[in-house]
Amino acid sequence: ANNCLASAGAVLVALPGLVEQSVSNPAGPFRPGTALTVSDTVLNDSPVSAAASTSKYYLSTDTVRNTGDVLLTGGRSVPSLGPSATSSGSASVTIPATTAPGTYVLLACADDTKVVVEGNESNNCRASGTAITVMLPDLVEQSVVNPGGPFRPGATFTVSDTVLNDSLVGTPASSSTRYYLSADTVRNTGDILLTGARTVPILGPSASSSASVAVTIPSTTLPGTYFLLACADDTKLVAESNEANNCRASGTAVVVAP
Repeated sequence: ANNCLASAGAVLVALPGLVEQSVSNPAGPFRPGTALTVSDTVLNDSPVSAAASTSKYYLSTDTVRNTGDVLLTGGRSVPSLGPSATSSGSASVTIPATTAPGTYVLLACADDTKVVVEGNESNNCRASGTAITVMLPDLVEQSVVNPGGPFRPGATFTVSDTVLNDSLVGTPASSSTRYYLSADTVRNTGDILLTGARTVPILGPSASSSASVAVTIPSTTLPGTYFLLACADDTKLVAESNEANNCRASGTAVVVAP
């Protein structure tokens, strides 16, 4: 009965505990498909060392990590951390192009790939203090100059117009403005597409582009009185927050004479 002897002090058996101590609040808004820089600090809140891990980042509609959150492309490699040690760093991450416009918080999640067995797996994430807005551009025709006239079918004239990006995010690509003759001020399937278009360059937030282009009335156009419509991004190269406000009608009618 006297074969065993206990140590004078206790022996602690513990697991690592990786916790996000802080995450930056990236300035926005951002367009889907764009990159941003995230900074965060990971703490090993444990008396034993933790192996190397990876922090991942999400957009979430609340402050809790769940299956509906949007995983950002990219992450940060966190080195092995000793007891109570921290790792701070930055990572470039990209918002997926399919992300729905809206307001989100940024979540930084330590050891998101679960390579470290931890004493508590439910405290790995931390939310940013402020919200992030994801939004789309919005191309709007601000003005179109009345071309004068009358014109015969087949005639060429010059159109001048201004396109505004009425958004706080830039466009991802150039776009094409096209022009129509219409019986009313609304773009519809019965309108007559004029030959000729204007390339609008990439526009930053609240930026505009003004220029002139020569257009030609199709020779098959029936004589009559029409409005001239200028329609921004008429070939739908740019995903927009509002696709219904791209066109503007001239202030006075255009006469096509026999």
